Formats: sequence, structure tokens, C-alpha cells
Amino acid sequence: MKALATLTASAAIALPMLLPSSVDAATIDTMSASFGGTVGGTDVNRSVVAGYGSGAAFLNWGTTARSNPSQQSGIVYRGVSLSGVDVHDGLTASIGTVWFRNQTIENGAIRQTTLNVGIVGGDGGNTYRTNLSWTFNVNETLNTLLPKALGGSCSSVWSASGGCGDVVTTAGVSTSDVVTIAGQKFKVDIAGFMKPGAAGPMETFLLYENSVKTADLMISFSQLPDNGGSAGGGNGGGGVAPVPVPAALPLFLSALGGLGAFGYRRRNKA
Repeated sequence: MKALATLTASAAIALPMLLPSSVDAATIDTMSASFGGTVGGTDVNRSVVAGYGSGAAFLNWGTTARSNPSQQSGIVYRGVSLSGVDVHDGLTASIGTVWFRNQTIENGAIRQTTLNVGIVGGDGGNTYRTNLSWTFNVNETLNTLLPKALGGSCSSVWSASGGCGDVVTTAGVSTSDVVTIAGQKFKVDIAGFMKPGAAGPMETFLLYENSVKTADLMISFSQLPDNGGSAGGGNGGGGVAPVPVPAALPLFLSALGGLGAFGYRRRNKA
């Protein structure tokens, strides 16, 4: 079935990493991964599907079709275990691999699910932990849409073009969080999907019906200027920067002058 999967991010990121602005020996490991908060769907389960290695998280759904009785649609996520990571401004890194298993099912597609990932890492002396979550909104079209040969809009029932293939889109690429690393603030963004062989992260890619597509899920780091204030999000906090004394003094004197003029008008009026 064709699935339009929109990926939004609600990233609860707190990275108390005691790292310098560039470290070439940092580690990133996926500590845990699971799917939760699933909305809709029939026969929803988390059974292991063979062929994806150990430590993967699974979500399967749908009433299987008579033509394909052994396969449900689903999503698989397997996290990363990286070492020697160079943490710096402009870093784009994979936090795991996602497989979208688009199978021919009769009905019972889910509408939404959330992937929760726990990550632990370090820099050779300090350890950090963070929890990330992404919500997938899934919209699957019917397998009964007609191909063009029969008066429909699809190039063919199995095509990735003409409106019948599956389209996976990351809609949350602008969602970000601010974290502090070794006293420096970094904005963390979801960069999108990285397909094998692609030059850079992509926001969308196409899937064929009755197939499996894979991509890396990417995040990026952008170092923010240190202005002495606190940015919201992450392990920062909101606040109003104080006005420096040289700038505040004229404002104070101006206010006093205003009060004097107000008193003078009141005396004249009396």
C-alpha cells in the first residue's frame, strides 16, 4: 500500500556532554529503542522480523492480503554504535537506520506511531544520556486504485511514480533543540533521511509497493554564538538579558526628567 509517512520530531534532548567544541574520540551508542503511542491499525504487534540483525525495534500492522498472507506492513529501527566521532559545528551524523516495510495488506494501516530512542555516549571520561522521540504520521492509500491502462491515475499498481508509489517525507526538519556542550551552545536539528549513495540528507524519497526501503536517520549540530544569555530548549533556559549599566543610566535619567515634568504640570494645574 502507498504510505505517505510524515516525520515530525518532539525531541526531548538533554546532552550534558563535557566535550570541547571539536572532539574526535566521542562515542554514540543506542541504549534502547521502542515504538509506542500507536494510533489505529489492526493486528498491531512488535514481533521480530527476520533479517534485520539483533537489537532492532519492530512495529508491524495490517490484515494480510490473500496474495501475500505472510507479510504485514511495518517499520524497523536499528540504532548505531559509533566511536571516534568528531563533534563540531556543522556535524551531520546518523543515529540509526530505518526500514519501511510496505507490504500489500487488505486493511488496518496505522495512522501514527512514535519511535523512542535512548542514547548513551561519552568522550573518554564523561558520560551523557539523552532520550529522543519521533512521531510518524502514516497515510496509506488503497491497493484498489486503478492504473492508467484501466482509466486510473497510476502508472502501474507497483510504480513509485504517478501517485501509486509510497512517499516518505520528513516534515519536522525545522524542529530543533539547543544543548550545551563544554560550555558552548549547539542547535540540534533533524536533518532528514540519508539514502545509500546520496550526496546529502533528503526530505523525501519514493517507495515501491510490496517492497522494503532503507535510509539513515540524520541529525545535525550547529554551534551558536555565546552571547552570555540562556537559550530556550534542551538544558538551557529562557530569560531576559539585563541592560548594561552604561546603557541603563540614560534611561534612568530620562525617567527622572519625565517625572519632574509631570510634577511641574500638576503644580501649574493646581
